[in-house]
Amino acid sequence: MATGNSQNDATVSPVRLLPHDNPCPNPQLPPLMIELDNPYVPQPGGRDQTSYATVIHAYQTQATNMTQLDQNEYLSLIKASYFRMDCDTERGPSHHPLYSKLQNEPTWAKFVFLSALYPEIKRIKRQPTPFQQQMISAFKCLRIECYAESYWFYSEPQRDDHHNEVLSSPSSGPHPDLLDAISTMQNAIVKLDEKLTATREEMRQQREQHEQHEKNMQNAIMRLDEKLDVIGEEMGQQREESKQKFKREIERILQLYS
Repeated sequence: MATGNSQNDATVSPVRLLPHDNPCPNPQLPPLMIELDNPYVPQPGGRDQTSYATVIHAYQTQATNMTQLDQNEYLSLIKASYFRMDCDTERGPSHHPLYSKLQNEPTWAKFVFLSALYPEIKRIKRQPTPFQQQMISAFKCLRIECYAESYWFYSEPQRDDHHNEVLSSPSSGPHPDLLDAISTMQNAIVKLDEKLTATREEMRQQREQHEQHEKNMQNAIMRLDEKLDVIGEEMGQQREESKQKFKREIERILQLYS
């Protein structure tokens, strides 16, 4: 005889994805193959083509550093079109809908995906930001190494039938050239970001110098005003003394001739 509520028995609780250390201690090999020529690519010429290619390339560099859950989640993020960018998400990572999801449920798949769109979130400057500190607590290390070579090793035709069913077609044609182009573009973006950071720092220093100079000028003006007030007061006293002296001299002369 069955016990308990049959409806509750049939309900399966959603699996909560948990973070793991980076590097991954138990990656799924061979990895799930996700390539450019799959059904989830935006329409050719669309504004999301670049960001789509970027997240695909990021996956291929990290696929062999992911668990099976990571790989499946990454594919689901592509299916959900999280690579699409608009005026709001272009304002920064905190404006991307995946940002809050990553904070609420840190997983390596979401971090790699978001880092592909916003490389700055993985670069620690002087001190980790609160967001980076949370990610460090989850993954221990935020460095995203390139394991693309091992990914392409498994992409050869000897991969098993199971992967052939869920993956896109094998790598062919100009993929290596495209990946080189993407890598070059990412390096250029990194260099540009570093240059912008240096420019912002230089502008900040110049602004501080200007503010200090302005403060010094204001202090100098205040000191000059104080000196002018003192001089004015001294001149007033001298003028009053001169008037009194002149008055006494006139009175003395009048007394002599009276």
